[in-house]
Amino acid sequence: SEQEYLLVSVFPYAAYIPVHFLHISEEDAGPFAALFATSFMIGRTVTAHLWGLLADIYGRRFVIILSLIGSCVASLWFGLTDSYNQALMARFMTGAWSSIVGVSKTVATELALGDDEETRIVGRAMSMRAYGFLVAPAVAGLLADPMKVRENGAVDVAEIKIEGNNLLRVSLCKLLQKYPYLLPNLLGAVLCLVSALAVHCYIPETKDNSRSAKLIGNDFFQWVETSISKLRCCKTNDQSNGLNNSPALYGSIMNDDESDNRSSWVQIWTRRKTRAHLIAYWLYSVAVINIDEAFPLYCISRNTLGGLQEHEIGKILSVSGVLFVFGQFRTYTF
Repeated sequence: SEQEYLLVSVFPYAAYIPVHFLHISEEDAGPFAALFATSFMIGRTVTAHLWGLLADIYGRRFVIILSLIGSCVASLWFGLTDSYNQALMARFMTGAWSSIVGVSKTVATELALGDDEETRIVGRAMSMRAYGFLVAPAVAGLLADPMKVRENGAVDVAEIKIEGNNLLRVSLCKLLQKYPYLLPNLLGAVLCLVSALAVHCYIPETKDNSRSAKLIGNDFFQWVETSISKLRCCKTNDQSNGLNNSPALYGSIMNDDESDNRSSWVQIWTRRKTRAHLIAYWLYSVAVINIDEAFPLYCISRNTLGGLQEHEIGKILSVSGVLFVFGQFRTYTF
C-alpha cells in the first residue's frame, strides 16, 4: 500500500507544484503537472526488469527491503526540492526505486499453499493497493501546504512571539514555508521505513538458493569488468569471454538449467496470448492514470469557476477508492 501511496499521493497537489515553482497560472499548469506521473512511470519502466532480475538472484525479501529504503530517501528528496526540475528528478527516482509490484505479486503467489489459495492471496495483496488509493489522496491533500503559502504568501514568522515551545513552532513554520509539500512526502518516507521493518520481521524468503546480498558489490564490479572485456572482444571478434559467462549475472549466480530456461523479452512478446494480456493491461493503465491525473487538473480552476483545494480533491479521490477497494477485495477473493 505504501507503493500506491507514493504514486497517488501527489495527485491532489501535483498541479500546484508548477504554479509554486514556475510562477505560472493555474490554467497553464496541466502539461507541467502531468510530467510528475510520467517521470514516475518512466522510472518504474526503466528499473522493473532489473528489480525482477535482482529478486531472482539475491532473493525477494532483500530486494523489497532495498526498494523500500530507496523509496524512503527519494520521497524525502521530493518533499525537500526547491525547484521544478529537482521535483521531476525526485519523482523519477521515486518510481525507479518503487518498481517492485511484480516482485510483491511473486512473493504472494509463492506463499500460497495451492492454486485455489493463490488467486485469493494475490487478490488480498492487490486489495492493499486499493487501500493505499483510498487513504493516500485524502491524507496527502490534507497535509499539503499547511501554511497556505500558495494562497497567502509567506507569513512573517517574526510576528510569532517566541515563548516556551514557540521556538519550535517558528522553526517548523520556516521549514514548511520553504517546503510546503514536505509533510505528505515525509509520511510516505515513514510508511516505507515501517514497511521495510515489517518485511524484515514477518516475511520469509521464498526464493531458494538465493545469492548472499553481501556479494552484490563484488558482483557489480565483476559485471562492469566483464562488460568492458566484452566490448574489447567485439572489436577483435573474440567472444570467448562473453557477458553470459559473467558471475555477476547468470554463470555462478544462477544454475545452468535455470539460466537456460529464462525467456527473453522477444520470446515473451512473440507469444500471442501473453502479448494480448500485456497490451490490455497497458491500455487499462493508460486509462486509469489519465483519469486520475486529469481530474485534479480540472479541479484546480479558480474558486469562482468552481475549483477545489488540495484537501477537497484528495477527499473526492478517496471516495472513488471505496469502489476500488470493494472490487479488488471482494471480486478476486470470492
